[in-house]
Amino acid sequence: MTHSREISHLNTLVSLHYDRIACYAQATDLLTPVAKGLDAAPFFAQLAQGCLHAVRELTAEIKRLGGVPAAAQTLGGKTLLLWMEVQTAVSGNALQTIMGSCLRMNRMAVRGYERAMGSQAAFSDTVRQQLLDQKIGLEATSTLIQTYKDLQRSYLVSEQV
Repeated sequence: MTHSREISHLNTLVSLHYDRIACYAQATDLLTPVAKGLDAAPFFAQLAQGCLHAVRELTAEIKRLGGVPAAAQTLGGKTLLLWMEVQTAVSGNALQTIMGSCLRMNRMAVRGYERAMGSQAAFSDTVRQQLLDQKIGLEATSTLIQTYKDLQRSYLVSEQV
C-alpha cells in the first residue's frame, strides 16, 4: 500500500477520538450523580460531537488513500478510562478526578496530532492544514474543560457559603 504510513497515523488519530468520545460518555455518567451545579451531559455531548466531526474528516481521508478506518479505541485510552473509574470510586473529589482524566485524554490526542504532523508521512498540504485545525480545536477543548471544571468548582463553593 503506497500510503500505509499516512493511513496508520490517521487511524491512530481516529482511535484517539474514539477514546475521547468514550471518556466524555463516562465522565457524564460519573459526574451526573455528584454534580450539583452545571449539567455535564450537554457539555460533554457537544465535545463528543466535535470528536465525531473530526472522525468523519479523518475517515474520509483514510478511504481516499485506500485504507480501512479504525473502529476501536487505543489501549492507552481504555486504561485511562478504567483508571478514571477506579479513582472516582476511591477519591473524595470526583470532579477533580474526572475532569483531570478528560484533560489527560485530550493531551494524549494532542500528542498524537503532534506525532502525526511531525512524522515523515507524506500528507498533502490540505491534510496537514486539516490536522493543524483539529489540533488547535483539541487545545481549545482543553481550555473549555478547564473552564467547566472551574465553573463547577465555583458553583459548589458558592453553595457552601
